[in-house]
Amino acid sequence: MSHTAELIAVGTELLLGNIANTDAQMISQGLSALGINVYYHTVVGDNPQRLRDALDIAKTRADIIITNHPDRLAEQLRDLSGAEEGQTGENERTGK
Repeated sequence: MSHTAELIAVGTELLLGNIANTDAQMISQGLSALGINVYYHTVVGDNPQRLRDALDIAKTRADIIITNHPDRLAEQLRDLSGAEEGQTGENERTGK
């Protein structure tokens, strides 16, 4: 069974073009080498509601969601994933 992934990059500096999202390139190459299909790259600014919206959409279309969120958004991500503090929720779907 092939898995699908979505990368969500958070940062207004990415949207403004101040920096390039080189992380997405490297992560996509690594996932591809593992046989994981990356179908979406999403970029949202430093806005908690837009991040929640992006995560809600990503959960409907990907088995794996990878973010590069700033520390100040970590609590909101935990709330969305149901993970405890110190956990990332990366195994939420598989239970492993």
